[in-house]
Order: sequence, then structure tokens, then C-alpha cells
Amino acid sequence: GSFSWGAEATYQNGSLTAKVNAGKSFRMPTAKELASNGINYHMYRYEKGDTTLNAEQSYQLDFGLIVKKEKWHAEFSPFLNYFPNYIYLNPTPEYYEAQQVYYYSQSKVFRTGGEVSAGYKLTPAFNLSADMEYIYSVQLSGLKKRYTLPFSPPLTSNIGADYTFPNRQFLQQPAVGIELKLVAPQNKIVPPEKKTAGYGLINLNAGTGVRTGKFNIRLNMQLNNLLNTRYYDHTSFYRLIEVPGQGRNFIITIQLSTI
Repeated sequence: GSFSWGAEATYQNGSLTAKVNAGKSFRMPTAKELASNGINYHMYRYEKGDTTLNAEQSYQLDFGLIVKKEKWHAEFSPFLNYFPNYIYLNPTPEYYEAQQVYYYSQSKVFRTGGEVSAGYKLTPAFNLSADMEYIYSVQLSGLKKRYTLPFSPPLTSNIGADYTFPNRQFLQQPAVGIELKLVAPQNKIVPPEKKTAGYGLINLNAGTGVRTGKFNIRLNMQLNNLLNTRYYDHTSFYRLIEVPGQGRNFIITIQLSTI
């Protein structure tokens, strides 16, 4: 048995909004975490469960600070987490039938991090935006004490700009945009997990609405990884088998609705 609780406080004053949340939660271990004992062919690894796992407990504290002005806005949302018995999949140097062995384990874990974002309107049609997110975690007990958690995401940021053109005949809100995605190296790992180098990607996008009689059509186009950069996504299971992330690719989506 266990229990959950939560409390929230909010303060608003003009363009400023501040929030704080505190709480406790729990999660029962899943059947996979308790009883796995075989190869996970989707993830290319051998997983072993543990029938002695207890319900996972979590204490959390998070904040939010939002400022909205006529031409700009900013948001900052940090958090703190403490787990007396966090359940996670622990990598080992062992192999079974050419698959690396992972086992479900519990340990005391502290996590903190957050996200910061901002936007600015140079003109009513021209917008700039930026955001950054980071998570830090450390195990406070167990065989991997003082290590982070496996598959921890690295520091990631996005910087973008978009421009919306005036409507022209049957074109509704045509727009173009560019985004620079920057990912830091991830050197904080749990052996035998591999370190991953940082990278940067440039993505382009364009879209417009098209009005034709009784229908509205929304056409969106994306050109991802413009420079065809070779990179590895640290949190992807493809990283385990040395498969790089997607190269240059072009995506078109069409949405149709009636007026």
C-alpha cells in the first residue's frame, strides 16, 4: 500500500505568473519489470526482471515562472525529484546469445533540471524563439552509486525564426521558418553505456492554407537535417547498434477540412 498527495500555489500580477507544486506519488512495478527473462528483439538486449521490486516512490517539487509582454514572452520551469527506490533498467557487461544483458533494479535517485524558453516579435509577422532543456540525475545507492541514470538525455536547445506572409488570393497565412537544433555531448553515462558526441541540425519548414470552394487545405513541408549531418541520438535504441540518426529528409503533410 501507498498514497499520493499534491499541493499547488499560483500567483498572478499583470504579465507575471508564478507557480509552485509539491507532491508525492507512487508506481507499482510492471509485469515486465518483475518477470522478464529473455531477449527483447525490438531493443536488441536481454532483459531480466526482479520479483523483489517494491512500489516506486517519488517526491517532487517544481516551479513555474511566466512573463508575457506585448512583444516578448519568457518561461522558466525547474524541478526537483527524489526517489527512495527508483526502478530502472541497468546495463551490465554480460552478454547472452550475443545480446547485452540488462536487469531491472532499484536505487535511491535524485533528479533535477528544467526548461527555459523565450520568444520575441520583431514585427507582427516575424518571430524569434529559443528554448533549452536539461536533466541531471545521480544514483545515491546501489552498485552504480554516484553514476547518472542510463540513457539520460543531454542538454538540448532549439533556436528558431519564422515569418508569416499576408494572405494572397486563395493562399491563407503562408509562412516559412528555420530551426537550429543544438545537442551537447553526453559524457555522463552508466558503464558499459557509450558516450555520444554533440551535434547541430538545421531544419527548414514552410506551410500555407489553401481555400478551394467548400474545403480548406493546409499544406506543410519540412526539410530536416539540411546539411545531412551524421549524428547519434543518445536516447534512441538505435544508438546501441551504432546506427546514426536520420539524414536529410523531406516531409509533406496535407490536412483537409470542410468550411
